[in-house]
Amino acid sequence: MFRKGDINLSLVYRQATYLIRQKAVIAKTSIYYIQNGVLKEEGWESCKLYLQKNIYLKNGVHNFLSSSMRKPEMTIFAGCNGAGKSTLIESFLDNKDSVINPDLFAAQLNPLNPRSVDFQAGRHAIEKLKRLISCKQSFQVETTLTGHYMLNQMKLAKEAGYSVILYYIGLQDVRLHKARVKTRVAEGGHWISNEDINRRYHTSLLNLPNAIACSDKVAIIDNSGPTYETIVEIKEGSIKYKSECLPKWLQNPFQSWLESNEQF
Repeated sequence: MFRKGDINLSLVYRQATYLIRQKAVIAKTSIYYIQNGVLKEEGWESCKLYLQKNIYLKNGVHNFLSSSMRKPEMTIFAGCNGAGKSTLIESFLDNKDSVINPDLFAAQLNPLNPRSVDFQAGRHAIEKLKRLISCKQSFQVETTLTGHYMLNQMKLAKEAGYSVILYYIGLQDVRLHKARVKTRVAEGGHWISNEDINRRYHTSLLNLPNAIACSDKVAIIDNSGPTYETIVEIKEGSIKYKSECLPKWLQNPFQSWLESNEQF
């Protein structure tokens, strides 16, 4: 799973790319990404052409998160709002019943105003997480990684015998997160205020080194461009792969951590 150029991971990314454009066509909205340092807008008509030219590889995607593994797994999909966590989860999993996502729970509790039930949704997520750990079942969590609660749960899962796997998805800057959330709202997804995005963008990155310390395996993914790209792979605290040119969003303050932990 953590080899540069892994064919199965490439298929997952291609499926996610297809899925993003499929949603844009249905909602008749644009998607946004950064290319050569410039914010690009791809209209839904262009997305439609992409779908017509590409084959959907759903049957060729390997399910990395199989619950049949001997050791139960806690898999975290982390990153600020709009990074592309939900789309990546959709591309990884066939069964979504084991996914813990407070935003999804809030939308189920109150579809017209999910933000009004954030507290209840958070409690439901906590209860489900505790229940799954007590039963030693594998599960997946979607989180912005902006608080200490998730870090504590990762530690508890390891103590309970879990293998902790972290996928951290990032974007080049805050404006791209805001643009992606705007697209998501047009597709019928949930809204997050710009103030919350500004705060979570930096706090999430500050918590990343601590999350890595709690994880057995880590893949740091850049989703700023038109496709997902793995830029750092870490296993048991040792860096197994690092892109020659790290994106700006990962360089500070994370650059110093990388330099002090490189073990090739």
